[in-house]
Amino acid sequence: MHKKLLLLLFFFFISPNPSYSNPSKIVTVLSWWNYLDKEWVGRNVAKACNAELAVQSYKDANEFSKNFELKNYDLTIYESSQFKEVESEIPPNSLFKLKKRKEQYHPEIERIYDKFVNDKNTALFFISNTVFLYNPKNLNISNSDTIETIINKLKSKGSVSSLIIPDDPVIINTIIEQETKKPMTTAQFSKIFDYNNLVISNDFIDYMDMGAFFAWSGEAIYHKELAKKEGITLKIQTIPRYSYVTADLISLLSESKEASCVADLFSSKQFLQKLQENTYYYSPFANYEKIKNLDHKKLYDDFYKALNEKKSKWIWPSKEELIKASHSWENVTLDYGL
Repeated sequence: MHKKLLLLLFFFFISPNPSYSNPSKIVTVLSWWNYLDKEWVGRNVAKACNAELAVQSYKDANEFSKNFELKNYDLTIYESSQFKEVESEIPPNSLFKLKKRKEQYHPEIERIYDKFVNDKNTALFFISNTVFLYNPKNLNISNSDTIETIINKLKSKGSVSSLIIPDDPVIINTIIEQETKKPMTTAQFSKIFDYNNLVISNDFIDYMDMGAFFAWSGEAIYHKELAKKEGITLKIQTIPRYSYVTADLISLLSESKEASCVADLFSSKQFLQKLQENTYYYSPFANYEKIKNLDHKKLYDDFYKALNEKKSKWIWPSKEELIKASHSWENVTLDYGL
């Protein structure tokens, strides 16, 4: 049985600490979920910018696009694959130029920024790579496994444990093209993901029955920590063949001084160093010396080691490639009745 979990989009205000003066401006942000919902974020914004945040959160590319079209936001945090979608809405003349942040990035990250972004009002926010989160009671995964061998292991145990893949057309298309040398179609998808207990979701929580969850590194650690609270031990495995690197960007869409101030804060080394400890993603500044979570520390260290060795597999599709992958993914999910 193939399943696609419905993801709820939510909107929330982050109120400042009462000890600060009443904010004079509300800054609206469209952001990936679980980034800006920490109380300390609101306090920092109130103190530094005399503003209050109103955050619209989303959990997949579709939800981002729908909300981006419906409302004007002051700034947005989004997956790099959607840069071309946002680029036309970025004002050419703002008070603050986010591009200056690149001067502090890791040298290889700066090179990637110059190659794919190089926009004066856009900076890198977080970086992530894909990994496998799995329940060792249901199967074991090694760094030499393939999707085929993982599925065969699950089938050998009666297909009772789920295989979860992200609701992400770019990631899935990349896997299919890599494995079949052909673009994504329903037939190619069925060939690669030939498994009855397949779940398509960016936020899976049934840890006990889970076999494997192909996820971004930050999401994997987040769910591993949640499962630990339920007394369930999960493990994380990086498989180089499927370790794709993506970035989230932050773009300034407003010319207000408060929005510029918030963008300045959110793109800073100090802010991202603290936020990465809450979200388990990687800062473009490569400042991971104080990371406390051992999984985060190891994945972070491994990522920058691969980066220095120029072995990272970045995914940064063109606008045309994104549109094609999105249409193909829509057809696949419709054919599956998802």
